Amino acid sequence: MITQQLVKELFDYDNGNLIRKKSIQSRSPQGSVAGCKAKYGYHVSINYKRYKLHRIIWLWHFGFLPNEIDHIDGNPCNNKIENLRPASRNENMRNTKMPITNKSGYKGVSWSKAAKKWIANITVNNKKIYLGLFDCKIKAYESYCDASKKLHGQFSRIA
Repeated sequence: MITQQLVKELFDYDNGNLIRKKSIQSRSPQGSVAGCKAKYGYHVSINYKRYKLHRIIWLWHFGFLPNEIDHIDGNPCNNKIENLRPASRNENMRNTKMPITNKSGYKGVSWSKAAKKWIANITVNNKKIYLGLFDCKIKAYESYCDASKKLHGQFSRIA
């Protein structure tokens, strides 16, 4: 179990980075930026265990770890403390970017082959909510945006 005390003994915080206070190995000298790039964001090792860097930065500042931490701007490499906020799993999922598999170019919008129209959907608490069929994908996207602002609040991401 890592603690804020341990993290503060090992690192200083500087503008979204953890700076090593102690040299761990020759490749991790004192004064160097801690962490290495991973598939989704950065990780740092403490006592031979890997942690997500943003979680250690949160612990450094606040002394506890929430279940999830959301990057407000959606960028997992931006670990500035002002870009981090505690979130539930559902809140964190609301703040996701448009999937790369999306073919409409608009989040929450897809083509319905059966209806030959654009369909808008939004997910709330793991349930898909149907927003309607539209002749124009921009109108479908406007429907998604309105619903996202209303249903997702501060965790709404419409792009």
